[in-house]
Amino acid sequence: MNSLLQQKRQLYFILFTNTYALYIAAKGCLSCELVKHHEHGEQFMMIERWDCIESHQPSITHYRQEEMKQQ
Repeated sequence: MNSLLQQKRQLYFILFTNTYALYIAAKGCLSCELVKHHEHGEQFMMIERWDCIESHQPSITHYRQEEMKQQ
């Protein structure tokens, strides 16, 4: 496997692990899951479930935007 691709996957996993800990501890967070694209292993998506929009809003407001844009 390409070393750069491996490093990218590891960074995504670290980012998810850090984010997961914050989200799952947040009031109103029901679950958080990282899924990998079945054809493009370097592409990930995080699925969050919240009890209501109002509970989710602080996670968007306080999360560092530059981390959300990393590819």
